[in-house]
Amino acid sequence: MSKKFRLLMVLVLVTGLFGGLLTGSTVSADPTPGTFIEIPRIDVGDVFGTGDWDTQIQIMNLGADAMVYAEFYGGNPYLCPPNEDGPFYDVEMWMPAGAVWTLHNAIPAGAESAFIWSDSPLAVTVDRWGPDAYGDGFELSASYTGISDPFMTDPNDFGAPFEYFAPYVMNSYHNLDATITIQNSGEICASIWIHYKEQGNCEFMKAQHVEQIAPGERIVIGNGPDADMPYPTPEIDAPWLGSAYITANVPLAIIVDQLSFAPSLNLGTLLSMRGMPYLGENFLGVFPEIWYADLLYREISGWQSSIQVQNLTQWSLPTFVTVEFFDQSGDSILFVGDWICRNGAKTFYLPAIIDLGVSFPFGYVGAAEIMSHGQVDYPGETHPDGEPIFAVVDIKKTKVYDDTTGFWRHTVAGETQAGSYNAHPYWQKVDAEGWAMPYIAKEQLGVTSRIAIRNNANCNKIKGYIEIVDETGTTVTQIPVPWLHPKHMKVIDLAYFGQIARGFVGAAYFWVDDVEQLCDVDPWDGVTDWTPIMPSVVVLNYGYATELPIGSGAGPWTQIGGDVTRVYEATPFYDYIFTCYGDVKGNVYSDLGATADPNQKFPLDGAVVEIDTQTDTTDSTGWYRIEGLAEGLDVSITASKSGFATCTGAVDVPCNDQVYWNPELRCQDITWTILVTQEDGANPVYGADVTVTLTTDACVDEKSINDMTNSDGIATFSDALLDGEAALQTKLGEHVTVVVMKDGYDTKTVKETDTVFALDDFYNCPGTVAEDEIELCGYFSIYGVVKDAADNPHNGYTVQAETENTGTVLGSGMSDTCCSGNYALSGSIAECTATGESGKFYLRTYAPNGVLVNESALYTCDADGDLGVQCSEVQLANIVF
Repeated sequence: MSKKFRLLMVLVLVTGLFGGLLTGSTVSADPTPGTFIEIPRIDVGDVFGTGDWDTQIQIMNLGADAMVYAEFYGGNPYLCPPNEDGPFYDVEMWMPAGAVWTLHNAIPAGAESAFIWSDSPLAVTVDRWGPDAYGDGFELSASYTGISDPFMTDPNDFGAPFEYFAPYVMNSYHNLDATITIQNSGEICASIWIHYKEQGNCEFMKAQHVEQIAPGERIVIGNGPDADMPYPTPEIDAPWLGSAYITANVPLAIIVDQLSFAPSLNLGTLLSMRGMPYLGENFLGVFPEIWYADLLYREISGWQSSIQVQNLTQWSLPTFVTVEFFDQSGDSILFVGDWICRNGAKTFYLPAIIDLGVSFPFGYVGAAEIMSHGQVDYPGETHPDGEPIFAVVDIKKTKVYDDTTGFWRHTVAGETQAGSYNAHPYWQKVDAEGWAMPYIAKEQLGVTSRIAIRNNANCNKIKGYIEIVDETGTTVTQIPVPWLHPKHMKVIDLAYFGQIARGFVGAAYFWVDDVEQLCDVDPWDGVTDWTPIMPSVVVLNYGYATELPIGSGAGPWTQIGGDVTRVYEATPFYDYIFTCYGDVKGNVYSDLGATADPNQKFPLDGAVVEIDTQTDTTDSTGWYRIEGLAEGLDVSITASKSGFATCTGAVDVPCNDQVYWNPELRCQDITWTILVTQEDGANPVYGADVTVTLTTDACVDEKSINDMTNSDGIATFSDALLDGEAALQTKLGEHVTVVVMKDGYDTKTVKETDTVFALDDFYNCPGTVAEDEIELCGYFSIYGVVKDAADNPHNGYTVQAETENTGTVLGSGMSDTCCSGNYALSGSIAECTATGESGKFYLRTYAPNGVLVNESALYTCDADGDLGVQCSEVQLANIVF
């Protein structure tokens, strides 16, 4: 049986955080929407001395109507406050919900970095393009997502030193170079250390110190003409490939650019990727050891990919990382693995993995799941969950089809295309129903968007749609996304959708609007269980004129020469309140039957259990099972059967689990008689008050009922006495207390542990008549005559029953005014036992002047003593002195 349900959307408004349920989504910087967005790198003007560059910042309002502000920095990064002036230019815009704000011409000359903030969560992309550094006239371009750094939300949660990791640091490595752009996102001057590590070398190569950077400003480290500081030499010398571990006293934002500078040969490409903040070995209980590369190519129309994985741990030995490759249909087709040094990195280069396919132009397109595995550490500690890692992906077109030869050949500068994106971490995908794509285009400035959507879950399939919007937030069109089964991916190319006009630029959402659960994961009971949805989205903006046989011609969509490819990962911003399912199971019992074991229960078959409109009928063992119930607290549940009182309770239906409810139904239409006698068991006690109290159990609150014994000593109880509130509990050994009172007798209290309720009969229901007997102990009397040895009665004397110590324990004696010397005492066994020493007492006689004149032998308040006093008896005791 499958479970299919609609999703309820809830917008999560957080300051730089994307929070989820439960379990669910947590903070990351890869990317998340935020109310404070860092823009570490802006390129305008003549960056390399070869011509002007442009930057476009696309801001998408994911919340309510709000004012959005942008501050631009471009001063001297080495002047700290108060000598540094801070932002030199700012702009603001009122943005309706869902609207997009494009900052292009509004970016001032001299701007190098920026901050963007609002009361509403934002998603931001930054696109840069301009001529290469060689003066060859090749266009370079790249995208990155604005950084919503978790360190910026509550620094008290982390504190200095702030730690970051930068991938793909290179110096003339296969004619590729890298620059590291670092922005100070704090409020004071930054002191930064950069620790470089060569790939494959488990020791640090070199530490470089940046003494100070002003708040908001950036510095560029590398060997290009735009660099503020070069790499340290001779350690970072050509050719060199590695990564960097960066620490600072304030939060940072980091962008790594990969391109070519002399003396490298000009490859004519630019890729941008974000640095990763260190979030701990197990940040907020999530999985920093699982990442997803959601769009990969190998030898397909000349496109290739590689995956760079960095080990973020500071403390362990190298960690073992596997990369498992999936095709578009969700099949796992290959996995590879390798060890990665602590703080180090490893490149998984897909062209070298020939098992993924080599048939041009129909090679491999798919996705990969990247995992760090637990291992034994030195000297004997274990890391069962693997080390925290992260990954970036580059996508490059390195081959083109040559019509003159009929073969595929390697590209040259001007033909090569390249882009890069940060992989998505596990925690970012969980329950992420909505994904924002701030920049979407069709044949605009040389590019058209290709959207890759993947279902990363194992046990559910999802369906949704892409919503294309213009800058006002108005929907232009919706593109349905059919069911994506587990691990399936779908690539949607906007070039093939005529409802989108050529030259369009705007934004898009991907929404999951339906889910079907497929797996019985726990406890394998044959019922499908809820598992979280895990979609993801990557946007590839490619040069359509060289890729497709359409789109050429005059107009704003004309192809621009060079590397126009730009790639970015979409931003998850909508969580959902999922309908999670659980099961309720158990046994229904009755109060019928008797056993020596007071805990013995008796199954009731044929009882109907109902919850949330679903029912099940108990079998001969009393067993029932109701499955697939929506999660909830205090969900009403009832159990009923003809002849028995209906039991109503409440259960908390768990998420993806089960709970047990075991009610006991009470028999209706019963009569219970209690015979009250004296201790001899033969003489009935008339007029005794009998009170029965039913204490709280699973189905009945405390209730007391009472009756007076008739001339035969019988008190009768039935359902009618309870006024229909609950059936009488006939399994008398549980939840019952009986109190019997009558003047002249001890009060008798009988509880469930007393043997009077050891049942000897099997009760039938309905029409049961249950009988029990309770014996009462009445007051006894001691009487006689006080006289001397000459048999003369004495008046005015007092007789008292006292313990061996001083004190009256029973009634006091009295002298006979008619000169007969008679006295009489009365008391009870209970009184005697409570006040006497082990229930023993003396009769002591006092003269009128208070002098003790006689003491009897020792009496006992039980039936076995030599001078025993019996319950309810009258005893003669003449006193002679």
